[in-house]
Formats: sequence, structure tokens, C-alpha cells
Amino acid sequence: MNVLKKIIDQNGATYEVTVAIEELAELIKELTKFIRSQTGVVTGNKINYSRKKIIEEIADVEICISALKIMFSIKDYELELFRQFKTHRLEVFYINKGVKKWVNIMNKNLNII
Repeated sequence: MNVLKKIIDQNGATYEVTVAIEELAELIKELTKFIRSQTGVVTGNKINYSRKKIIEEIADVEICISALKIMFSIKDYELELFRQFKTHRLEVFYINKGVKKWVNIMNKNLNII
């Protein structure tokens, strides 16, 4: 049995969703430190950020995402469909700047999901 599945069974879904939210918040905190280190926001002094801490928090979030996939029975192909869908949307809006093309892609992809 998968270690994550055992942990979910032991702690319950509500607890594990809470852990995921906490881990996302920790990543947000580290990313905020990065932004502040680049801009000197708040005190006018640059703040040091830790690349290692960002990597660590991304790893924690990825583990939580794996647990969420188990809890919500999300298949890899389902996630991949949405990844492709959203990547196309980014391409249309930020590279091609075309809303009409986006509507066509959206209609085509929604029929698949």
C-alpha cells in the first residue's frame, strides 16, 4: 500500500487537506521573501531568501498534491488534459493575443473532458 494512502487513511482527508493548505502557505511565504529580496519592499532593505527553502517547500507541496490526487481519485490523464488546456490558454492570451482562437480551443477541449 502506498505510504500516502496509509497516511490519508490514518489521519483522514480533512486533516490532510489542512496540511496541504499549510504547505502551500509556507511556499507562498518563501516566494514572498524572494520578491522582497529583489525589491527591498517594506523596510527599504533587501531581505535574503533561501533557494534551498523554496526547493524544500516545492517538494512538500508536490507531496501534498500527490496525496490530493489520491483523496480525490484524480487520474494523471485528467490532470494532463487540464494542463494542456491551460497551457493553450496561456499561449493564446500571452503569445498570440487572440481571444477568438481561445474560444475555438476551449470549445474543442471541453468536449473531451
